[in-house]
Amino acid sequence: MTKLYHWNLRPATFGFVILLASCGGPIPDADERRGEQETAGYNQIMRVAAVTEKGGDLISAANFYRRAHGMNPSATVPLLRLGKTLAALGDHPGAASAYRQAITLDGKATEARLGLGKALINTGESDLAVAEYKMALAGDSANIDAYNGLGVALNLTGRHQAAENNYLDGLERAPDHLALQNNLAMSLALGGEYGDAISILRKVINSPAATATNRNNLALVLGMMGRFDDAAILLRRDLNREQVKNNLDFYRSLTALNSRQRAKRIFGVSTAK
Repeated sequence: MTKLYHWNLRPATFGFVILLASCGGPIPDADERRGEQETAGYNQIMRVAAVTEKGGDLISAANFYRRAHGMNPSATVPLLRLGKTLAALGDHPGAASAYRQAITLDGKATEARLGLGKALINTGESDLAVAEYKMALAGDSANIDAYNGLGVALNLTGRHQAAENNYLDGLERAPDHLALQNNLAMSLALGGEYGDAISILRKVINSPAATATNRNNLALVLGMMGRFDDAAILLRRDLNREQVKNNLDFYRSLTALNSRQRAKRIFGVSTAK
C-alpha cells in the first residue's frame, strides 16, 4: 500500500510542474527584451519631456524631445512637441524644420501643417504658409484653426479680399467663433472698410465671451481711422494710463505704414529668419 500511494503522488506532482511551465509562455529572446526596454525608455523620456515643458524649462524639454525622436525616428509625436516647444522659444526656423520632418513621416498630419504654417508666417514666408494652410484644409475642411491661419497668411501677403472670403467660409462652420470674427474685422480695416470692421467688432465686444483683447481691437480700428479720443475712452476700460498712451502711440505709428506693413504690426508677426 505504501508503494502504491507513493506512485500516485509522483504523476500528480509531475503534472503540476508541467502545468506551471505551460502558463509561463515562451521566454523572450534578446531582441524582444531589447525592444521592450527601448519602448520603455522612449515612453519615459516623453514623460520627462512633457513634465519639463509644463514646468517652463523649454530648452531642456526641446532636448528631451530630440532625444525621444532619436530613440523612435518613425514617431511624429516627438517632432510635433519639439516644433511647439521651439516656436515658444522663438526659434521659428527650428520649429519649421521639426514640423517638416513630421510631415515627411505623415503627410496627413494636420497639426504639423498648422504648426508649419505658423512658423513660416513668423519667418516672413507667408506665401509658403498659405500653401500649408490650404493643404491642412484639404485634409480637414472643418478645421477652424486652419481657416484662421490661412486668413492671417493671406492678410500678410496683401490679399485682403481672399482673406475675408476665407474667414467667412470658416464662420459658416463656426458662426460664433470670436477669433474668426475678430480677424475678419481686422482684414476689413486693413482694406479700408472701417465701417464694416467696427460693426463686426461692436457685436464681438457685446458677446459674453468677449475679452479685453476684443475691446482693444475695436480701439485699434478707431485709431487706424484717426479717432484717437474714441479709442482712448475704450482703452481706459481695461488699461492703465501708461498702457493707454503706449497703445495710442502704436496706433499713430500705423498711419505711416502701407497695408502689408500694417498687417505685420497688427498681427504681431516676427520676421526674424
